[in-house]
Amino acid sequence: MFGSVAEGGGRWSRRAFLTGPSPPQTRVVAGLLTPALYVEWIRDYRAGRFVETARKLSEREAEELRDAQRGALDALPPLRDPDGFLSRLAAAALHAEAVARFGWNHSSDVRLLRAPARSLPDRWIIGLPPSLPADLRAAWGDRAASDPRRVLFREVALAAARPRLGIMGLADAAHVLDGATAAEDDPVLRWQLAVVWAFRARYVRERDLWAHVRRVLTSDARSAPSPPDSSAAARSPVARAMSDPDDRNLRLALALLGMNRRSQAEEILARVPEDAWSPLRVPRRLIEGEALMARSRFGPAAETLGLAVSEAPGSQPVAAAYVAALQAAGRWDEAAELARDRLNGTLARGFSLEEHPWLSFLTTWVRPDGGELAWLRSVVAA
Repeated sequence: MFGSVAEGGGRWSRRAFLTGPSPPQTRVVAGLLTPALYVEWIRDYRAGRFVETARKLSEREAEELRDAQRGALDALPPLRDPDGFLSRLAAAALHAEAVARFGWNHSSDVRLLRAPARSLPDRWIIGLPPSLPADLRAAWGDRAASDPRRVLFREVALAAARPRLGIMGLADAAHVLDGATAAEDDPVLRWQLAVVWAFRARYVRERDLWAHVRRVLTSDARSAPSPPDSSAAARSPVARAMSDPDDRNLRLALALLGMNRRSQAEEILARVPEDAWSPLRVPRRLIEGEALMARSRFGPAAETLGLAVSEAPGSQPVAAAYVAALQAAGRWDEAAELARDRLNGTLARGFSLEEHPWLSFLTTWVRPDGGELAWLRSVVAA
């Protein structure tokens, strides 16, 4: 409703949103992919050759990767050996790295993420780095972290999908999350998929998705993880968002507006205080401004969105929303001046909360450097 999604200027086509960056078109593959070579890749990945190894993997076909992975998992040290545990986790992280770096292509298959995670024991073993279960318990709660197979598959799936979401590769993120939720009935993965649906419903005009977004936000409210402690909050923005009723109500109000249920949206929005968690304040004003615009209350909308501009002066969507409200209110000169000053920039490839509060909210606080993937790397390299 308020113009381009791009913070930093310019418009993206529907096709660009759905496809994301194109994968490399040429592949040079040398030699047969054997279980022994796959085990060597796992070792290379654990030794810190992250991108190099992921690139080798992305040059293969999914079918040969599945065959080699199956044999490699059988050849690794026993399940209850710490090295065997971390090597299996590294196999899953390696595939997450490949998708995160190179997109969903011929080498991609959610089974390649899930099989190593499901091969783990169903209880934590002695000898692992203490930070591994401790971080997961802090992020998701004791109950969720009691099953390493389930919670680590969640981490791997998020590590593959969220970096793609961070560069607007919506199709890639949806591929991962669709497959992951089909393989594992996990409310967290389902919730993150709903975030992708919301983005597509709003900016790619797939409006039928709003009903699915609303259903997930409503039905999974009771499955939200406990609020993470301060040490885990930066690493687990999904847990932070899911555990915050203000965050959930903002997303629900957005979905209801998309469904043209303005009264319900305003009722839900009224539950979110103006002094909510600071990163939510600008999104709240944007959604409130949109609700006011929908009711043709252009003056109050401009007032609300003017406050948002003062709080996020570098945000393109905030400026675009304010320009639209000023135009609707008949304040043409102010709108033209603001458009000239604020809507001439370049497209950002990564979203920082400070500079892009609206996109940060829509993408569930995706970090440009891929926080989930960095955490997995640190664990398997231990």
